[in-house]
Amino acid sequence: MPSSSSPSNQAAAEMQSLEMRPRYPIKSYTPPPSLSAASSTLQVCTLITTRSFLPGLTALLYTLTLHLPPNSPPPIIFHTLSPTNEGLPPSLRTNPFLLNNFTLKPLPKVPSTTNPQNWCYTKLSLFSPNLYPPSTSSVLYLDADCILLSSPFPYLLSLVVSSSFSGFAASPDVFPPDRFNAGVMFFVPREDVGGGLVRFKDVLGSYDGGDTGYFNRYFDDWYEGLGRLPFRFNCQRVLKWLGGRGGEKYWEEVEGEGIVVLHMSSGPKPWEEGKGRGECEVLWWGVYAEAIDVVGRLEEEGGGEAKKKKKRFKELRKTMGAKEAMEQLKIEFP
Repeated sequence: MPSSSSPSNQAAAEMQSLEMRPRYPIKSYTPPPSLSAASSTLQVCTLITTRSFLPGLTALLYTLTLHLPPNSPPPIIFHTLSPTNEGLPPSLRTNPFLLNNFTLKPLPKVPSTTNPQNWCYTKLSLFSPNLYPPSTSSVLYLDADCILLSSPFPYLLSLVVSSSFSGFAASPDVFPPDRFNAGVMFFVPREDVGGGLVRFKDVLGSYDGGDTGYFNRYFDDWYEGLGRLPFRFNCQRVLKWLGGRGGEKYWEEVEGEGIVVLHMSSGPKPWEEGKGRGECEVLWWGVYAEAIDVVGRLEEEGGGEAKKKKKRFKELRKTMGAKEAMEQLKIEFP
């Protein structure tokens, strides 16, 4: 007779524990009675584990300033940059787009790894509500190689108050289509889910060796209820590469619906030197150039006037877009 500690009993106990892992209840999420699309506080966040993503981060945050609703909380930048690895870059202290940043303890795929490229599992920590202001009702996570081409917020704010929303939503991956890509995720932060994600990371594994593969193993019922966002909410540029002769038609179909988030997934990244530029890369560079222009005008160069400009820019952004705010600054600070 097998002992209580036999491998078969241990495996059975592990499977039972896995089945009981904290997840979002399908079709049973109940929004608070007082929550409405108007009162819901949606927090945007992103994460970088290496300084090589700073150009992408700048472009992303610039497009957020163009599309965030007035009076929205500023996006939160979580990072693992510290003197022990690549060092906290000066741009995180002076760039007006990057001021709201917080250090996270790295969570590696492989225990004890010190390579920042392997710290993608740090993203699992983002499901904890303790990381966000108490008023946060939902979180939109965006990889730092994304840019917004239109606003996702009206759709997402209506989603979070729906009784059919489970508390987690993502867009289908390019392949396989019954999986989602973890570069864009919308969720209600929960401590039990955040803890479960960290607890089972070495049990479930990852089919792609990264966070997307693991998230799909954990949230294997993600597409139930209202968990499936349209592909255009995480439109990956690799779609243009995979369609063969008919690839442009697939892309045109998504473009016709209106791309919301363009995700520069896979490599090389558009900001890496010596790489060719296609349509998506040219679009990204246009956004990045515009962002750098705005940063150059707002970045602190030492002096009281620069500080006044930054403060006034934040005030103007509560009632108008970034471009309009810049034009108003030109008038007020000729």
